[in-house]
Amino acid sequence: MNDERIVTAEEMSALFSPVPQEHLEAIRPRIFKRCTLIVLIFTIRAVAVTYYPEYLLLNLFHERLSDPDAVLNLTQVRLTIAFFCSIIYLYSFFKNLHFRLVNAAVLIVMCSLIWSDFESLLALHSFSDLTLPSLGFMAIRFVAVGLLVRNYQDLNR
Repeated sequence: MNDERIVTAEEMSALFSPVPQEHLEAIRPRIFKRCTLIVLIFTIRAVAVTYYPEYLLLNLFHERLSDPDAVLNLTQVRLTIAFFCSIIYLYSFFKNLHFRLVNAAVLIVMCSLIWSDFESLLALHSFSDLTLPSLGFMAIRFVAVGLLVRNYQDLNR
């Protein structure tokens, strides 16, 4: 028996169809405001992590804090990746090129980051080590995911 699945051209066009231009123009200001807010939130988080690395979730699991330069380098690498993902997201948004797919992919990445935080906490039984600022850093990701979910919901109305 052949279990090979073949996707037809009609199915592919339904999966990768652009958002209707009239609908996109109607929701464009809301989506752009949410994207700006997400960038602002992550910029504030990056600055806070740079100046207060002891509250970074990763550092809660070590007996001593990581080297501040290592935290700064890690923050810079993550910001670079976030910058490129943001460029792809915004390009897809403004050109309406597979924006539904890109939005779903970004949602998956953000949820994966949150899941990895929770896995770390569960694996190390470290819920008692959490502080209010470290919970704040995690909450920032939830806010970003919530804003991305709202973007996705607006696209599919």
